[in-house]
Amino acid sequence: MLDFESWDLWDEFCNIITQSERIAEKKKKLKKMHDNGEPKPSQKIKIGVTLASYTSYSSSSFDLTFREYLSKWFDVDLVAERKKEFKRMHDNGEPKPHWKSKEGQLLGRYITRGKYFDQKFRADVPNWIVHFEKWGNNIDRNKKELKRMHDNGEPRPHRKSKEGKIIKRYVLPSGLDYDPKLKEELSNWFDVDVVIANDKKELKRLYSNGESRPHWKSKEAKKLVRYTSPSSRHYDSKLRKELSNWFDVVDERKKEFKRMHDNGEPKPHRKSKEGSRLTGYTNFSTKSFDPKFRKSLPKWFPKIFSLAEKKEKLKKMHDNGKPKPHFKSKEGIFLYRHAYKNGKKFDPEFRASIPDWFK
Repeated sequence: MLDFESWDLWDEFCNIITQSERIAEKKKKLKKMHDNGEPKPSQKIKIGVTLASYTSYSSSSFDLTFREYLSKWFDVDLVAERKKEFKRMHDNGEPKPHWKSKEGQLLGRYITRGKYFDQKFRADVPNWIVHFEKWGNNIDRNKKELKRMHDNGEPRPHRKSKEGKIIKRYVLPSGLDYDPKLKEELSNWFDVDVVIANDKKELKRLYSNGESRPHWKSKEAKKLVRYTSPSSRHYDSKLRKELSNWFDVVDERKKEFKRMHDNGEPKPHRKSKEGSRLTGYTNFSTKSFDPKFRKSLPKWFPKIFSLAEKKEKLKKMHDNGKPKPHFKSKEGIFLYRHAYKNGKKFDPEFRASIPDWFK
C-alpha cells in the first residue's frame, strides 16, 4: 500500500507529464504554421504569447533549439522589409497610411525624431512628409516667404497654424531643418519688447477705429488682459487709461457688486452670469483678478486664516467643550490633515493639545 506522501509524489509526477505533453502539442502547432509559410503570430493573440514564451531570451521557458527551427520568423530583418514596402508604396503613388493604422504607426517611428528615426528613409519618401497647401516642402522658398512676411511687418503666425509649424522646423534647435541664422533674421518675431510693442499698437488701432471690446475667447482679448490686468506681470496702467471706454463696463459692474455687498444682498451663485463675472474679478487663478476689489467685499470673501490661526480656533472649540467637527466639514478635513497620524501634515504637538477629541 502507498502512503499519503507517495500519493502526493505520484500526483506531481502526473502533472509534470501532462504539462510536458501540452507544451509539445503547442510547439508542434507552431512548427506546422512555420513550415506552411504562415506569418509569425502577433503577441496580441494566445498563440503569439506562447511563441514569445518559448523563443524570448529573457523567458524562463526559453528553448534555443525550437527558436533555431523557426528561422524564417526570426532571421529576417523586419525593419528593412517594412521600409522597402513603404518605399514601394510611395513610389507607386499610393496614399500615406493613416496615422492610427498599424502601418501608419510604424511609418511614424521611422520618419519622426525618436528611437527609430531614420534620416535616409525619410528622404526616400518626400511625398509623404507633411505638406502645407501654401508652402510645400521647398525649404529655400519657405524661408524667403517667412522673411518677406517679417520685413512687411506682418504678425508672427500662431504656433498651431501651418506657417507656425513650419517656423518651428527652422527656428527651434530640435527642429528637423534647424537654421540659427534664420532666427536672427526674424528677430522682430522673437524679441519680447518688439512683440509687446506690436501687440499694443494693434490694440490701440482697434480702439481708435471705434471697434467694440474684443471677445474674451479671441486672440486680441488675451493680449488685452495681458497688458491691462493689474495681476499680470506685463500690466501697463497707461495703456488701460488710453483704452478707457473698453473698461468703463468693468468698473460699472464692480460698483454694482460693491452696492449689492454693502446692502447685505447674498453673494451671486457662481453658475449665474453675475457669479461668473464676480469670480473673474475675485478668483486668484483668473487673469482678470483684482486683489483690491476682493478686499472691498469682506462679507462675501472672509479673511483667509493662517495655519496658526486655524489651529488656535480648533483649540478654543475643544477647550469650550464643543464636539469634534464632522470629517466632511472644512474644520474636519483640516483636523484630519494635522491631527491624525495618516495626515499629510501631522503635528503631534497640535494633537496633544486637543486630547478629549481622541479618547
